Amino acid sequence: MINEEEVRRLPLWKDWIERNEHRLAYGLTVTTEEMEAALEEKFGSVEFNMEILNIRMVLRHRGMNFSQRGLRGAGFHIAPPNTNADEMERMNRVAVNSLKASVILGTRTNLNLLSECERKRHEAVTEKMAHRVALLGRTSSSLGQEISKQLTQ
Repeated sequence: MINEEEVRRLPLWKDWIERNEHRLAYGLTVTTEEMEAALEEKFGSVEFNMEILNIRMVLRHRGMNFSQRGLRGAGFHIAPPNTNADEMERMNRVAVNSLKASVILGTRTNLNLLSECERKRHEAVTEKMAHRVALLGRTSSSLGQEISKQLTQ
């Protein structure tokens, strides 16, 4: 006879959330070893990281940040809510940097190496990214200058 408590559901990240629902609160800390056992993957592997990403996405929808910061690889914790603004600013910096990089890539691509269809698509995507940068530039006057500077390097 199978004990219901021993049955694990797939995907394992979802099983971990369900089994730990009663613990999921700000301040919770779990060890890397606990997560490896629960997810049946080794810390640092692509599979492990994808499972952690899924857990993070679920917890973000609850206003929680599942982080490794400050634990030096020893585990994960649900950071206190007063740290969420810092994390949001970090995420924003990453997004802006990616957007700037996409404009630089788009404007530096040798269009002569593309077919007519590829070039039209490439130009459309580059224009869309440039518009997004311009919109962001309205709130950050230095953003447009920074991109212009990087384009001339």
